Amino acid sequence: MNDDRLTKAEKAPIIREMRREKRYRASEIGSVVGDYLRWLQNEWGAAERSIDDYESVLSRFALDHSDLTLSDFEPPIGTERIREFIDAHWGNGAAGTRAKVTSIVKSFFRWAFEHDLLEGDPALRVRRPRIRGVQRHAHERERIAAIVAAQPDLRDRVAIQLMAFLGLRKNELRLLRWRNIDLDAGELHVQGKGGKHATIPVVYDRLRLDVERLWLLSGPRPVDYFLFPTRRGNFKTKPNVIIEQRDRPKYPSTMHRWWAACLRRAEVSHFPMHELRHTAVTEFLRATKGNIALAQLFARHASVRTTVDVYGHLDREDLAEGMKLLAHHWEHALGHSDLGE
Repeated sequence: MNDDRLTKAEKAPIIREMRREKRYRASEIGSVVGDYLRWLQNEWGAAERSIDDYESVLSRFALDHSDLTLSDFEPPIGTERIREFIDAHWGNGAAGTRAKVTSIVKSFFRWAFEHDLLEGDPALRVRRPRIRGVQRHAHERERIAAIVAAQPDLRDRVAIQLMAFLGLRKNELRLLRWRNIDLDAGELHVQGKGGKHATIPVVYDRLRLDVERLWLLSGPRPVDYFLFPTRRGNFKTKPNVIIEQRDRPKYPSTMHRWWAACLRRAEVSHFPMHELRHTAVTEFLRATKGNIALAQLFARHASVRTTVDVYGHLDREDLAEGMKLLAHHWEHALGHSDLGE
């Protein structure tokens, strides 16, 4: 007897297509999710990146429960269904990811309860996992250069440099459009956390030339995304055609798959994409002799404490250099005292 059930890998492109075309909203829960996302954008004033993050989780929730109605999530059974959903997709994920997903689901059901769509809030008793301190690592410049050089696509080479040299966050890169790139002034205009906008000077001559070359080769419209998704055409009708979806950003999950492919091409063991930004800020601190105030501006942090506590940690190599300077001072002092005899 044939098993017609699809594997997780086979389901993934189908789910992505349904998400992309908003088909998840055909179900009752999907329709409510659509109402919530519109409220989140129009009344709450959520930024574009937040809407994308929320839709990524809640569209999956709607597709997983397309045969149910919102009333099927009244507590206590609804609470267990929510826990099962989070565990099924993110049970083995990092605590930070699970906490973010849990917060999104809790926000949706709190809104549904407050708008009298449910008699009780089923997510009220769902707890976020405790997040422990995350250890980030800065990487050697030679290693980053090797990863860049291993990419056959100019766009990929430029994208990696934007994170590793200029400290772009992965979502800032994901939402970057060509209209945000001022080739004449040599500047990027990015949308950071909380919808805040920042201007970043591009002072690397080679990187500026690569961006200009990419613009000439690709001929983008101002509204096109810099790192847009691509996909192959229908297997039967257009098996070898690459379809460029320039008017859409990559999904967050697609960004991670893109980064994993970049590392495989460079034959480098996996490390989080955010460590490119950590490397950028660490190298900036080294180049400016530990100027925390400038590093805060470079990293675009609201608080200097974030710069010091999260990104300002230097590695064992920096400690050794500091110890050598200290040893030199001691040796100089001992050489001019009786202790040196």
